[in-house]
Amino acid sequence: MPRYDFECEACRETFEVQVSISDYTALLKDRKVGCPKCGSKRVARVFSPPSIISASSPTPAGGCCCPGGNCG
Repeated sequence: MPRYDFECEACRETFEVQVSISDYTALLKDRKVGCPKCGSKRVARVFSPPSIISASSPTPAGGCCCPGGNCG
């Protein structure tokens, strides 16, 4: 399920909301997104780049990512 980042226009708190794509439009239209810190409904969507993991990214604990351990 996608996660959307928001910033409260009242207190500048940034937070994340996880909601299905089909429910996203209704969520914004009905102003159901509220700041978890101050409760304000004046929030703005913050666009952030997606996190992308490439084949050349190091694996956790520094292990090899190639079958047989032959990274080249």
